[in-house]
Amino acid sequence: MVYSTLVSGTSVYSQVFGIDVDALGSAYITGSTYNGFPVKNAAQGSFGGNIDGFLTKLSADGTVQVYSTYWGGSNADIGNAVRVDASGGATVVGNTSSNDFPTVAALRSSGYYEGFVAKFNATGTVLFSSFLGGNGNDSASSVALDSAGNTYIAGTTSSNDFPTTGTRYTDSPFVVKLTGAIISIPITFATVPAGLKVTVDGLTVTTPKTFQWAPSVTHAIDVLSPQITPGLNVSSFLSWSNGDSRSQIVTTPTAATTFTANLDNQTCVYSFGQSATTFGQAGNSGYLTMNTQGGCPWTPTSNVSWISPNSYPNSGPNQIYYSVSPNTGTSSRTGTITAGGAIFTITQAFTKPTVSYGNYCCNANSGLSQTFQFVTRDDDGVSDLTITNMLINNALDGRSACYLAFDHQSKILYLVNDAGTTITGMPFDSQGRGSGVLTNSQCSVDGTKTSVQSYGTQATLNIGLTFMASFGGNKVIYFAARDKEGLNSG
Repeated sequence: MVYSTLVSGTSVYSQVFGIDVDALGSAYITGSTYNGFPVKNAAQGSFGGNIDGFLTKLSADGTVQVYSTYWGGSNADIGNAVRVDASGGATVVGNTSSNDFPTVAALRSSGYYEGFVAKFNATGTVLFSSFLGGNGNDSASSVALDSAGNTYIAGTTSSNDFPTTGTRYTDSPFVVKLTGAIISIPITFATVPAGLKVTVDGLTVTTPKTFQWAPSVTHAIDVLSPQITPGLNVSSFLSWSNGDSRSQIVTTPTAATTFTANLDNQTCVYSFGQSATTFGQAGNSGYLTMNTQGGCPWTPTSNVSWISPNSYPNSGPNQIYYSVSPNTGTSSRTGTITAGGAIFTITQAFTKPTVSYGNYCCNANSGLSQTFQFVTRDDDGVSDLTITNMLINNALDGRSACYLAFDHQSKILYLVNDAGTTITGMPFDSQGRGSGVLTNSQCSVDGTKTSVQSYGTQATLNIGLTFMASFGGNKVIYFAARDKEGLNSG
C-alpha cells in the first residue's frame, strides 16, 4: 500500500463519488460533504449550506493537499464525477438544487434541480461553472475529455426544454459535448447609493458584485425597489446606466462592463394619523394609520401590558389594530403605541357607575303603594352595567327586607326572600316591561307598573312597589350599581 488517507476533516458523512489521476500521479477527488470539510487554496472557502460538492487535489504520495474547495450553494450540491486534462485542469460534473449555485462564464446562469459542470485550472482556480439542464429535473453523472480539449457529459433529464435533438422522454439519458476555449468577461454590478441589492439571473446580491459571464449569453437583471439602507433610509429605483427598464434582459457585452443602478435615497419619516385617543373603563379595540414611505419598515410596540397592538413587522403606509383591556384599577391610566419613532397615546378613564333617584321615588307619606324610580349611569355605556341593588330596610341587612336586584345583562328583576337565602325573578320583555308579581313578607312588585329604559350611558328603572302594612313606617333606601370591571358605585 503506497498511502491511505482521510479527506473529510471534521465533516461527518462526507462521500466520494468520483476520482481521477493525472500523469504525475496526483489524485483528484469529488463528492459531497457537510460543514467542516478541510479547505486549502480554495475557489470557495466557506460552506454554502445543506450539502456541498467538493474538489480536492492530493500530491502523488498522498501527503500534501494541493488544493481543496467547496463548490455549491445554499441547498444540496453533489459532485458525481471528475476528469483531469494534460495540463492538470479538473472538470467536475454533478447535480444541484441550489438556485444560488456559483457560476462563472456560464452557458446557463440560473436553475433548480439541474446538472452542473465546473472547470478548474491546475492550481484550483475556477475557470468555468454552469448549470446544465432545463425546466425539469436534470443530473450530470459522468464526464470525459479528449485530446482536443472537448468535454463530454452524460446524465439524465426530465426537462422538456433541455437543449438537445431527438424525442425526449421522462428521465431521458443525454450526452452533451462542449467545445472551444473558455472565455469569460467580467461584469460588475453597482448601485448609487452604494451597497444596495440587485438581482442577477434570479440571485439577489449586494453590490458591488462581479460575475464572469460567457460571451453572447443572455441574463436577467433587476433591482429590488424599494429597499432599506442602514439608518432607515428608503431607496427607490430611478434608472440603469444603460438606460433600460428596472427589470431587463441583457446580453453579455464584448468587454468588461459595469451596470450601475441609480436609486433615490430618502430618510424614512413616520407619523400617525392622530396623536392620541381616550377609552372608557371597559376598554375596546381600535386602529390607527401609519403614514410613511413605501418600503419603510416598522413594528408596533406598547409600553404597557393593557394595550395590545398587532406587533408583527410591517412596512409602508398601513393600519395598526390594537385592543385596550378593561381598567380594573383605582385610577385612570395612560400608555403608548410606538412604531418607527411615532408615538400614539391612549388614556383610559377610571369611572365607577353612578346612581341617583328619579322624579318618582321615595316620597314619605305617599302610602303603601308607589312607583320608585332608580337611575344608573355608566360612562362606558349601559352595556357595561351588570347589577343594580336596591335595599329598603331599617338597616343594611337583606333579611326581612324589601331587597331587589336588577340584572342589566339578562334583564331580570329579582326579589330576595325573607331569610335572604333565595331569589325569585321577573323577566322583562324586549320592550323593557315587566310582568307578573314578585312577593315576600315586606313588599310586592307589580310587573304592569315596572319597566326599564336603557339608552346610551343611562338606565332608568321604574318599580311599582306595594309595602305590607307590617312593614310600614320610615325606611332607609340603600342603592348601588356594579359594572363588568367589578367596580361599585359605593
